[in-house]
Amino acid sequence: MSKASLWSVPLSSGAQRQILPPEATQYYAISADGRLAGWTILDPPKARWNIFDLASGRAVSQIPLDTSDMGSDDASSVRFSPDNRAAVYSVLRNGGRTLLYQPLDGSAPHPLLDPAQEVIPDFGWSPSGKQLALVRQKSSSDVVLIKDRQESEKD
Repeated sequence: MSKASLWSVPLSSGAQRQILPPEATQYYAISADGRLAGWTILDPPKARWNIFDLASGRAVSQIPLDTSDMGSDDASSVRFSPDNRAAVYSVLRNGGRTLLYQPLDGSAPHPLLDPAQEVIPDFGWSPSGKQLALVRQKSSSDVVLIKDRQESEKD
């Protein structure tokens, strides 16, 4: 099992410092204002998101995550909303995928867009937080029947 820690690294000068000690995850997100960190803890079939205050290193809250569209590779896709009040991530709803806005205070979550058939592997907000960009990935597979020529001549 691998573990990852969260660090602050000044780009101009100064010493780097560890903000959060190693945890059994590598899926961190930092809020837009730099005050909060969240990370996904997978405990199949459940998952939760732990939120910490970066200044103090103390836990702020923990919310259960809807794992309907979450595999081990999708755990990194949980992000803070632009207002830093919610976790946002892909879920399955009404036969399609949407982004769920799940408030950190435990109030009821709601979808941000209409469900679609495509997978949402990535998304992000504009600097103002007023526009959302997302990647929709569609895959298809064709099935081809191959018969042995000798078998088809016998038919």
